[in-house]
Amino acid sequence: MDEVKVIRRRSGGGTVFHDRGNVNFSVIYPQKTFHRDKYAEMMVRAIRKTNPRARVNERHDIVLDQGPLLERQNRSDPNDTHRTSFGFSESRKVSGSAYKLARGRALHHGTCLLSSPNLPSISEYLKSPAAAFMKARGVESVRSPIANIIDQPEVKSGPDTSAFQYQIVEAFVQMHGLNVHELSPSVRSRSDSGILEGNKQIASGILDERLAEIDEIHREVKEIQARVYLKAKQGVIIEARISLFEDARSAEEATFAGILEKKRIMEVENFWDLFENLSEHDRSFVVNMEQEIRHICAWLDLMLGKITKYPVP
Repeated sequence: MDEVKVIRRRSGGGTVFHDRGNVNFSVIYPQKTFHRDKYAEMMVRAIRKTNPRARVNERHDIVLDQGPLLERQNRSDPNDTHRTSFGFSESRKVSGSAYKLARGRALHHGTCLLSSPNLPSISEYLKSPAAAFMKARGVESVRSPIANIIDQPEVKSGPDTSAFQYQIVEAFVQMHGLNVHELSPSVRSRSDSGILEGNKQIASGILDERLAEIDEIHREVKEIQARVYLKAKQGVIIEARISLFEDARSAEEATFAGILEKKRIMEVENFWDLFENLSEHDRSFVVNMEQEIRHICAWLDLMLGKITKYPVP
């Protein structure tokens, strides 16, 4: 697969794939008016200017009903954003959302598959080889069939990304009774110290302590020749337990684990590098069990998305 950059966000939910055919949206508003469907419904009104099959489903996702056009007497109210006039026995997801509530404000942001050229391969990018070995505290995502908004029979010529973004802006101003000319980029957002610090934290993988319920991740991985247990919080390995083989001495296991602890996973290019610049005493430990350590490092690289230095068959 091609090299794809991974960016961690502050809100919960599953991993999303972003390319030039996907439009992301974000809305921040008072927490007292928070409702998961509020801006999903707004997005449906924007999408329906292009594709009438869009609706909000019971999981607060936006889907396109794939069935045939219903008989006139069975068609829904055009203003109902939770039903369409098409058969809904099968639907395909075009938008998923994530949320965060903090300090009296609500953040709702989501994706919108307008015209992704990578549609056939997105599911492969989102598969994790470590899924079977990982335990995480957070919101589990549900895999669903996906589609592009413009790849439908009713869409003769879909909007480009800029035109679609304008449709979303129009839906927003109509929802709030605004004038589109009242909207302008915030100058403050470019220089606000809090926003800049937040951007810096996300870029470095450091996240707020208050996100512990999302960011404390337990990874329990097993392999034929070893047992490896890693516990990470906010992307930092805070506990590591290694059993290399049955007759390994506890001192050797402790040395291995100590090398892994306090390392930020996002900053590790590959796990073998951690063992190359050790003291002479610890280096002798590596030499004695080099093959076993390389094997485990290569496996950890595979599980955690690293480019391994010494692949092991």
